[in-house]
Amino acid sequence: MDVTCFTEHKTGLLREISTPGRTINWAFIPRPLNETLRFDPKLWPLITEATAAVARLEQIKGILANPAFLLRPLQQREAHRSSRLEGTHATPEELVLFDLSKGGREGASESDAQRASDRREVWNHYEALRQGHNRIVDGKPIDKSMILNLHKVLMTGVRGKDKCPGEFRTKQAYVISQSTSRYIPPPPEYIEETISNLVKFIATSEVVPLVASFAAHYQFEAIHPFENGNGRVGRVLLSLGISRELRLHMPWLYLSEYFEKHRREYNGGMFNISANGEWTEWLEFCLRGVVEQSEFTILRCERLRAIREELLQKHGDAGQRNRGIIDMLFEDFAIFSRTVADRFGVKQETARTDLKKFENAGVLFVIPKTRPKAYACSAILEAVFGDTQQ
Repeated sequence: MDVTCFTEHKTGLLREISTPGRTINWAFIPRPLNETLRFDPKLWPLITEATAAVARLEQIKGILANPAFLLRPLQQREAHRSSRLEGTHATPEELVLFDLSKGGREGASESDAQRASDRREVWNHYEALRQGHNRIVDGKPIDKSMILNLHKVLMTGVRGKDKCPGEFRTKQAYVISQSTSRYIPPPPEYIEETISNLVKFIATSEVVPLVASFAAHYQFEAIHPFENGNGRVGRVLLSLGISRELRLHMPWLYLSEYFEKHRREYNGGMFNISANGEWTEWLEFCLRGVVEQSEFTILRCERLRAIREELLQKHGDAGQRNRGIIDMLFEDFAIFSRTVADRFGVKQETARTDLKKFENAGVLFVIPKTRPKAYACSAILEAVFGDTQQ
């Protein structure tokens, strides 16, 4: 790590360490946030704008009678984009099928195993968001226990699963950038102390909520407490932290898509905080992301509502079962004839006939290579996973 990049305004201490090649290097140990967090008052108008954007986003809970029809697609999209930041790629069709199987058995070949790992990684992210939200609803704090549990969920059955899921690292870590150690986080003996300081800040900070959330996100990434999966844990914690700090009905706001689009600015901004205390620039970047993602999320939810209303208008008058099938598409994104049969207590042949009618009407398509046939709605998948901001 090039210590000449670190100035007198750095937000932590440099400690000499021995690298595996027995050469001398330096690690960065972030000081507690209440000692380092400072930002220019010029940010206040943007803080107000971003907070108002989240308040508008919170109103989407009234778009549908069941807000889960919107939250689930948002969390699925966040899981997909967060995993793309890690170089993980899976198609929407693969994700919805894996979700339905809840991590069931996959193909045995090496290529199939890799695809299965990618799908599992995205599903784990969604599951971590769900479990974390439930813990917050139950009144549990964002503490060491939650952080360790989220890591365990995220790392189950995926690459890095051998890196002690649910346990802090016991080895020195190196953040590699273009084959060099651009940043070296604290030695393992400092993790408990720095995480304790972070948890205390989250519990007691009187800093404006959005600023506190992004400051905590930076601090977690600077500590880098796990051998693997730090980025994934950090982004889950950010979403949960914003929801908790702003007392949202549900965690509606997700930033991975914005961070993916501006990856260099995101990573560079955090390094500049460590090296030179440049809080204002990075917080401005994050707050602009809040405004942008809030607006896009509202538009996406409006699109989902419009799709549901159009489907109900065109096909809902054919009977209560049709309306139920439409709702199932928003719950799981893909359905089988047997799940329809089980839900409505009809014969599977009847369920197959129902789904075939939706297919003939252009509402559903059969996901290729599925046995039994799995049906999905392309309009819903595009609204959830598509790159176009509607």
